[in-house]
Amino acid sequence: MYLAEYKMRIESLYLSEVLAPQPLRKTINRIKRLIQKNNLEFDAIAFSGMSGSLVASALSLEIDKPLILVRSKLIENCHGDPVEGFTEAGSVIIVDDFIETGETIENILTELSVRNIFCNGIVLYDSKGGAPMSDFNSVPIFF
Repeated sequence: MYLAEYKMRIESLYLSEVLAPQPLRKTINRIKRLIQKNNLEFDAIAFSGMSGSLVASALSLEIDKPLILVRSKLIENCHGDPVEGFTEAGSVIIVDDFIETGETIENILTELSVRNIFCNGIVLYDSKGGAPMSDFNSVPIFF
């Protein structure tokens, strides 16, 4: 894919929603509407990965919620503790692109659980990817 306005070459379709200002703004506004529509209550935004960091950071600024970074199992050994950020949160939402194998979401939920942080919902910002489902391990999914 090629975003002509910025002369950007994008190989991963889901990144087209987060690498330029206008699509990112639309993505953040869509997530904000999902949060409001579903009356999601939470203390922080949990995320993993590069695209997750782009969306979670922009959302954090918009709704004034702190972040929790959960590193993937593949790179956590390089950085010590796999979880950084507002680890005193009582509850979070997870922001991710889509669920394909469930490995990323499972890792985030496991790391949060170890720290007694409850997940009130998973918000997916790429409606084109992954398999549609209503929940993951009893955590509701919103997209």
